[in-house]
Amino acid sequence: MRLNGMSIFALILLGAIPNSHAFTIVRDGEPQAMVYIARDAKKAAMLAARELREYVEKISGAKLEIVHSLPADRPVIYVGDSEHVRRMGIGVDELPIEGYRIISDKDRLVLVGRDGDRDYVPACRGGKCRHLPCSLGTARAVYRLLEDVFGVRWYMPGELGEVVPKQSTMSTPDLDITDHPWLGLRRTRIIPHPRHDGKLYGQYSTGKKTVPWLARAGYGGGPDGAVQFWHTFQLLSKYRDTNPEFFALLENGDRDFDTTCFRRGNLCLSNPGTVDAMAKEADLHFETFPNDRSFAVSPNDCMYQICRCEPCQNWIKPELRGLPYRELTPDQRRGVYSDYVWTFVNKVARKVREKHPDKLITSYCYQNYVYVPQSIEKMEPNVGIVFCKMLLYSSEDALQRIYANMREWRTKLSGPLYASDYYVWIWRSMGKVPKLRGFPVAIPHRIACDVAVLKDVCDGQAIYGAMSLLSPGLMHLNFYVTGKLMCDPATDVDELLDEYYVAFYGAAASEMKAFWELSERGVSRDVSTSKSFAETMKAWFPAEELRTYFSLLAAGRDKTPSGSREHRRLALIESEMTEAKDFLEREDAPLSMKRSTPVSIPPEIDGRAHVGDSVWKSIPHHRFLALQGGSRNAIGTYMKVAHDDRCLYISIRNVEGHMAKLKTDIRERDGRNIWKDDCNEIFLQPDSKKSNFYHLVVNAAGVLWDGVHSAEKTGGAFSTSTDWDSDAEWAVGRHAKNWTLEMAIPWASLSVKPRPGMQIKANVYRRRCAHPTLGPIVTAWSPLTPFAEKHLTPSRFGSIHFDEEF
Repeated sequence: MRLNGMSIFALILLGAIPNSHAFTIVRDGEPQAMVYIARDAKKAAMLAARELREYVEKISGAKLEIVHSLPADRPVIYVGDSEHVRRMGIGVDELPIEGYRIISDKDRLVLVGRDGDRDYVPACRGGKCRHLPCSLGTARAVYRLLEDVFGVRWYMPGELGEVVPKQSTMSTPDLDITDHPWLGLRRTRIIPHPRHDGKLYGQYSTGKKTVPWLARAGYGGGPDGAVQFWHTFQLLSKYRDTNPEFFALLENGDRDFDTTCFRRGNLCLSNPGTVDAMAKEADLHFETFPNDRSFAVSPNDCMYQICRCEPCQNWIKPELRGLPYRELTPDQRRGVYSDYVWTFVNKVARKVREKHPDKLITSYCYQNYVYVPQSIEKMEPNVGIVFCKMLLYSSEDALQRIYANMREWRTKLSGPLYASDYYVWIWRSMGKVPKLRGFPVAIPHRIACDVAVLKDVCDGQAIYGAMSLLSPGLMHLNFYVTGKLMCDPATDVDELLDEYYVAFYGAAASEMKAFWELSERGVSRDVSTSKSFAETMKAWFPAEELRTYFSLLAAGRDKTPSGSREHRRLALIESEMTEAKDFLEREDAPLSMKRSTPVSIPPEIDGRAHVGDSVWKSIPHHRFLALQGGSRNAIGTYMKVAHDDRCLYISIRNVEGHMAKLKTDIRERDGRNIWKDDCNEIFLQPDSKKSNFYHLVVNAAGVLWDGVHSAEKTGGAFSTSTDWDSDAEWAVGRHAKNWTLEMAIPWASLSVKPRPGMQIKANVYRRRCAHPTLGPIVTAWSPLTPFAEKHLTPSRFGSIHFDEEF
């Protein structure tokens, strides 16, 4: 029996549940029943009892007593499996993992489910890491009761995300419910694979409020240690000295100990010794952690080439051998290594099954080995896979190809097939979709369609990106809808959303429905042919629609009482949209203009402009603007410009709170990729009629790169030459809380004859890498349009004016 959540919720708001045989939990704010749980109950059942007591108190103000002996004079709420529950003929052994029963009549309320041995399973072993909900069958019964009968909702982590209708009397109708979550595994990410020495292959991070919310929102499932996937080829790095033949052969004849795959290296999969070594790792893992069900055998991330030895190369189609990965078509890339990788996984699984017949070998189905291997009729029975997909980033056609591939995989597998999706858009870019931190992204209907397919193909799903819930206002809706649908794919997503708008936003329901529906329409636009971040953002978040988002939030705030939960929820969402506000501010930002100050005495070029040079002191400065991330990331960068008849003088002060962390990898003149260091970058276009741009980069170590870009002979594409020598004089100073650059650039090197009234087109940038957590931050003197990807964007150059006599 499934109660209709909307109708029961409405009855609760009216203060009535019509039922003549109600079991009364609380009457007029006083507890009428006790919670019984067996003294030897599992942790998962104890968690369920605590959750029931907590929310009964939130609803009614009454605190239920939890007892381990049956009271003689009080009605009893039986929580969890026990001898007394079994005597009633209510068992859990026949239930699936996380299956549960709810039985209520006038004499009793039974909340029981099939629980795992733990309430939460660590997201990783060792170090500081959060935990994830595990097999919580009894808690599922409690959550179902609180939701369906008492109208509680958990839309977002933390108390602000809860909807808890107040009632002084709490009674349950006659109920007899047997149910279970549809997908057996519903994790927020795949657990990083622990090494047998206790160290980690991967990290997991999320907020303290998030972990209990995940359980309440429907995430969990699977026995303890049920699924562990990670990129584990790096495990064999210990053999680099004793068995170099285990490692992939590179084109230059070296072995790939730490060259590719983010410097984690790659293996030679055709070598029988590599198979044996990986099987030994699995044996060691299961001996160290006998309760774990699986061991991961997965290539290291970003495996874009394989071993160059002949036996390995023979696994690639003849017409593709030797071709650089970048020259392969997308379809060729996605399947190019399938037979090669999965043959290796199968061989390892076969060996491991001899000693551990009840254990699984699990592996990512990922990137260029995502397609079904054609040379394998059936995978070993102890192989499980996790199929990686990306809902937000995939067009409808691409999704249909993904689903067809998953169905084909199902025919090859006897073991489990899990799906994994990536809700990572607020903290990383993907393809031509930039990082969308600060932008509203809602995909509830796409999630519903996806789960409808998964329920017939998969054994579970893991959502990579729970750390995205550190921005709960913008991210909670996708996680909430996903959790509810993975538990019950038959849920009507439109009914779910309509209830959400009313319950969560109150008087602002219509505005927030329009807000999230606008988001869903926007990010549903096909950007598969987009050529840049800017093009994607123009399709998904045009300026007029961004203004509409803020208008809807303002209108919603006006409708809700100040200080109310509804008002605070709207304020939270708006507070997380800093980047969207910056986007709007810069969409039509004017180009920068600066007047150069004439000097009769040239300033000293010694890197100490801000300390005591009287020439520099008298010159006004101009502050830079952050290109992405908003003003919160725009730590001070200040430029001064001066001139005489011999040189153009530029001074830049770069404020820095992490001077010891300055990145200065490039140490030689004209070193490649110097612009990836902490540096200042100067573009100059002395003649706007010519497509020549002088380019100077100086990093915080005082190393110079200078060159010239030209489009005059290439039909618009820029060619670059480092043959040009700026003849500049420059100096970098490193101080307690900043580093400075001073330059004197001769007019002669720019082919300029200075004259009054002259203008030079220019832009100047700072790349900041020193901050330990924010990552590279770029600021500019003349702001680029939002998400412009090239610093050499002449249309956004500012102008330096030389109004006075030289």
